[in-house]
Amino acid sequence: MQGKGKRTYHRGNVREDLLSAAEDILDTESLESITVRRLTSTIGVTPGNFYNHFENLNELLAHLGAKKLRAMSARTEAARNRHRKPILRLRAAAREFIHLAADQPQAYQLMFGHLVAALNQYPIYLDAAEDAFEASVNDLYGEPVYDRNDRKASHERCVHGYAMFALLNGLARDVIDGLVGFSSPEEIDQFTDAVLDSLLQGRAFRDLEHRLG
Repeated sequence: MQGKGKRTYHRGNVREDLLSAAEDILDTESLESITVRRLTSTIGVTPGNFYNHFENLNELLAHLGAKKLRAMSARTEAARNRHRKPILRLRAAAREFIHLAADQPQAYQLMFGHLVAALNQYPIYLDAAEDAFEASVNDLYGEPVYDRNDRKASHERCVHGYAMFALLNGLARDVIDGLVGFSSPEEIDQFTDAVLDSLLQGRAFRDLEHRLG
């Protein structure tokens, strides 16, 4: 029989259990609620044991952010693949992106929020982010125009891709912050289509040509 207060031996995979605990907290509470003490207490190891598996909390969050990015990419890719017509593929992926932000605001914050600068130093996060952006941009152009090994050339070739991400990221944040309210998922889809079309179909310039032309 164990003595009073003696910690039991953790029989799982500590690294994976820490990540799983972090994901549970992210999905049900908030990004700020993920702490080393909270995670180690949840799975039953000492805080010092955490550092046998991750150099710090940001490294764990980089792994979790990469996982969420790949899940997001799978969702948007599946949405695109339900259509053949390019504009419908882009609309479907954009809708899925905005719904993900609305449904999982804390995960969105992890992927694209205030921690991104810190997470960028971890290859696992960078690879997932590059893969997601590359898939989106190449589908927009219909050819492999994005080269992660030549950022300068990619910036020049992919300006519309950057514009599309900036547009959708801004809309996603407005949805998360409640700056634009919707009463149904269909309203989200309709508004997302309208915002995306203002870029892809040049509606913004046509509507404002009397001022900008």
